[in-house]
Amino acid sequence: MVDWLPAVVLFGVMGWILTAIPNAIRRYKVAQLQSELQTKLIDKFTSGAELATYMQSDAGRKFVDALTFEATSPVDRILGALQVGLVLMAAGGALIYSSYKLPETDIMVLGPLSLCVGAAFILSAAVSYVFSKSAGLLDRLTDQR
Repeated sequence: MVDWLPAVVLFGVMGWILTAIPNAIRRYKVAQLQSELQTKLIDKFTSGAELATYMQSDAGRKFVDALTFEATSPVDRILGALQVGLVLMAAGGALIYSSYKLPETDIMVLGPLSLCVGAAFILSAAVSYVFSKSAGLLDRLTDQR
């Protein structure tokens, strides 16, 4: 094997973490701003009848649709599980390889564990794909586009 593989996997995992943290912060701030805006909009209505009339209009329906917080599609969830599985499997392979180069360390335990968890994520993505396909969820997504 090559000596640079663990370094590449380490930098890959670090890069993934460095993109996941700002993404989570951004999503939190967007949700917070949406919540404040929606609260201010609802406070503008003086009666329940006025609010009900608004909710039945096109703008009201769009408002209700916006209340659902970023519903992820099955494809997004499947690809996310696949991505995590591949990263974990690569990290597990690098740890196993490193344990042969550094036999006095205890990282041999982490390698197979990471490899198995990564394989479980990939299996989960495959099962989710089969269930989503059989339920017609993937067909509905292509019809919407």
